[in-house]
Amino acid sequence: MPRLVDHEERRRHIAQALLGIAGAQGLEAVSLREVGQAAGVSMGTVQHYFPTKDAMLVYALQHWLALAVHEGFTARVRKRLPPGAPPAPPVILTALAAEYLPYDEPSRIDARIAAAFAARGAVDPQVAEALQPAFAGLVTTIKTVLGHTDPAQAWHFAALLDGLRTPVLLGALPYEEALSIVRRHLDATPYGAINERGLRTE
Repeated sequence: MPRLVDHEERRRHIAQALLGIAGAQGLEAVSLREVGQAAGVSMGTVQHYFPTKDAMLVYALQHWLALAVHEGFTARVRKRLPPGAPPAPPVILTALAAEYLPYDEPSRIDARIAAAFAARGAVDPQVAEALQPAFAGLVTTIKTVLGHTDPAQAWHFAALLDGLRTPVLLGALPYEEALSIVRRHLDATPYGAINERGLRTE
């Protein structure tokens, strides 16, 4: 009796192989052949599920955003928050920043993947369209934490995080110095000084 194939699982497996290549070498190293080798399947199998490289890239990006970013990121931010009563907005935003900025190898891989797809999105409308909800989601999260509807404040903080991420990734700005910049920014807002008691930033 032939073994049943979970086609969606096979797509996710191939997408994970692509993300592994992107995180280590960038999207320039991604090809149907290279992804097939990394996934342990034939190039024909890759083409069966993804007839073009573009289709494969968009699927892999959406898969990464759904799992590594939306689910994994949120859980890791929550682990950084102190137990007990809901913390003040600056504490939540500092925890968010501490997780958004690359601080270890897995987070650096995520940052490299994000940078690779952002560069691709600048010239590829399909990738750009797939990335837009991620930026909107980050801003919506910040707006929710701040408790107001002014998008400018939320975009300002999101832009600060995005602007710091690349220098930290490249080693031009130490992680702790980047967090210090975030803290000084929050200190200058109406939300007051940051109470870091119980907050893990490493």
